[in-house]
Amino acid sequence: MPTPQPFATGTAAALAGTSFTLPGGVTVHCPALAKFFKSTGSVVIAPENLTLKVDNAGLNTILLTSKEFALTPGQDFDIALEFGVHGSSASSGFLNSLAVTEDAMVTGSITIGTKPPTVIESDNDTLKAYGTYTLGDYIVTVNLQGTAGDGTVALGSYGLHFGVPVTK
Repeated sequence: MPTPQPFATGTAAALAGTSFTLPGGVTVHCPALAKFFKSTGSVVIAPENLTLKVDNAGLNTILLTSKEFALTPGQDFDIALEFGVHGSSASSGFLNSLAVTEDAMVTGSITIGTKPPTVIESDNDTLKAYGTYTLGDYIVTVNLQGTAGDGTVALGSYGLHFGVPVTK
């Protein structure tokens, strides 16, 4: 496993096989590309076209962005990312700047490798979802799916937040 470096914006292709630390202290370990990133659907998103960047509004938040998150009728995409996370006991997933028409749908889920797994799901109706778990090292799987159906989809980004719950 490579020594974690400070996080810098990059594509899924560029970040595969690296480790980085987010500004809030959570460490992310990305395996080789074949395990880290997968894409299927009528719109296949190349790893060079999926950008991961820090959300300036959240220290341990990564935004996934792609021009291919815009769909026209009949199109769909499905991406999956799998990576390790160290130093987190809470996560959230959220859809940013989502616009859908007709029967279009976008869903995002984060599965934390706890026993049993912690699953955090967001969609057109639940734009932001949260989950908590015991502090530790976990494998995280992120799935993001968009289906235009008879409508259209425009998604600005999908946000992934990792951190420690705030206690009062």
